[in-house]
Amino acid sequence: DDGDGLRSALSFGATSARPPVGTGAPGNGRDGDLFAGSYYLALGNFNTTFNDFNWDVFSTATADNFFDLVFTVGTPPPPPPPPSNDDCFNAIEIPSNGPFPFLTAPVDISSATPDFPSSCTTSNASVWYKITAAQDGIARLSTCTADAPQCTVGDTVLEVYEASDGTCNSLVSIACNDDACGLRSTIDVQMTGGRTYYIYAANFGSSQPGLGSNMQISVTGPTPPPADRWIESGDAGDLPTFAQVPSGSGSLGSIQGVIDPSDADMYQIEICDQFGFSATTVGTTSIDTQLWLFDQNGMGVAFNDDAPPGGLGLQSTLTSTFVPSTGTYYLAISTYNNDPNDEFGQLIWANTPFNTERAPDGPGAAGDIASWTGGGSSGAYTINLTGACFPGGTGCAPCAADFDQSGGVDGDDITAFFNDWQAGAPCGDVDGSGGVDGDDIPFFFERWQAGGCN
Repeated sequence: DDGDGLRSALSFGATSARPPVGTGAPGNGRDGDLFAGSYYLALGNFNTTFNDFNWDVFSTATADNFFDLVFTVGTPPPPPPPPSNDDCFNAIEIPSNGPFPFLTAPVDISSATPDFPSSCTTSNASVWYKITAAQDGIARLSTCTADAPQCTVGDTVLEVYEASDGTCNSLVSIACNDDACGLRSTIDVQMTGGRTYYIYAANFGSSQPGLGSNMQISVTGPTPPPADRWIESGDAGDLPTFAQVPSGSGSLGSIQGVIDPSDADMYQIEICDQFGFSATTVGTTSIDTQLWLFDQNGMGVAFNDDAPPGGLGLQSTLTSTFVPSTGTYYLAISTYNNDPNDEFGQLIWANTPFNTERAPDGPGAAGDIASWTGGGSSGAYTINLTGACFPGGTGCAPCAADFDQSGGVDGDDITAFFNDWQAGAPCGDVDGSGGVDGDDIPFFFERWQAGGCN
């Protein structure tokens, strides 16, 4: 009710604010900025007001009135310029030595442009960072609220590229994540000291984010591995014949690697403590893992998808529940839903239930692993182990029949066995009972007479 004479006018973006409703002050129609969106405009004769539920009309008009509405739309303010790290060649550098966790400064990505699509989902409005790893290890990148509190982009995408020549001309994607903590992203990625990695941080989807969409990432590591950890060398095979054999001695505390889409990594391990064995990815990775244990012949022993009991997470845990004895085993990791088959292409384990540890229960349960089938994702992982040793890391023969580890089963193995058995040496405990006793003798001869452990 603020126009010329008895006319009306509404204006937005004016310098003077409108008095609060209900104060009795004349309504001057001047409000703050009008944000983009849909609105309804109502007109009425004086005196017409809107109460809590409906219109109150007190007009004395006795005939129809006709209105002319004039709309004047101002020019919206120009969008902010693209951020300085809008393209790969202007990536913001993260200090190699931290301090970690390192928080990047918030960057408004409302005017950012995508260089190219991410490999794992749809994304746009991307910015770039880079880091040259100071040492070998796993680095963690995160936009989760708890890690990057000034990130206001509600749905993020992260991708990491390795640059063989240190520049944007040689990018190879090694990890990508969309939703790890709600709609935000986390990546655990293996880095090699001295190599340069580029980090792509973007808004999910194809729509441009609104003004004030600030991107921030948290970077941790890479940290050096503990002495009893095996780090994947190249790409571990996915079948016993091609499984990677960790080299070392004594306790094997963890295995660290990177898995590719629709791939599985398999490692030969020695279970040296039957009842103390465990393997888990809980708390070590953001990818949806599956863990599988096979005996030395490739027969299934145990499997877990989502950590029991009643687990709601996406990582996995194996225990000693189904481990029959100490000895040589094959431990495999895959991402959901990449599963092992027997020689006829039948699943060795059924797909469900997810959150329990199971012995083989699929149509191929009685067969050896021969192939893998199904989809998967990519990312870095660490499998923490207890009760496991490096293959041969105890100094004892993986197969009791070849006791002297000569590569053949012959009379020398009997002599070598009895020398250790009579001396009460640890390797004389071939049945893994925890002590050297009479039960070890028939255990040894059963395998020696069979010519091996297969």
